[in-house]
Amino acid sequence: MLEGANTTNLAQMLGIPYVSVSTQTTPYIPLETDKSHEQLSTVTSYLNKEKLTEGELKPVADYFNDAATNRSKALDGYFEKLKQYVRHETNDQLKLGLYRLAKALNLP
Repeated sequence: MLEGANTTNLAQMLGIPYVSVSTQTTPYIPLETDKSHEQLSTVTSYLNKEKLTEGELKPVADYFNDAATNRSKALDGYFEKLKQYVRHETNDQLKLGLYRLAKALNLP
């Protein structure tokens, strides 16, 4: 379970399963042809409740069991796909930041 953009980004870069406690500050990234971010958002909403019903507890328990036992295949490989997405050069945050800095400084 993570809180904060830096730890979330680290988990994404490593492709490991995680749960964000606040999807307002660290939302799950929707990927094309994949709805796993919706399942994760549901798990997060349940974790933020004071009391869970049995019906709400099952998806939470299923997620943590899947993440612990099938790390690379958790949520049908969402985290591995997410790793590929965030590591793609068009999504490279360091490159984007350096590009914006160079542009702001009027560098070629």
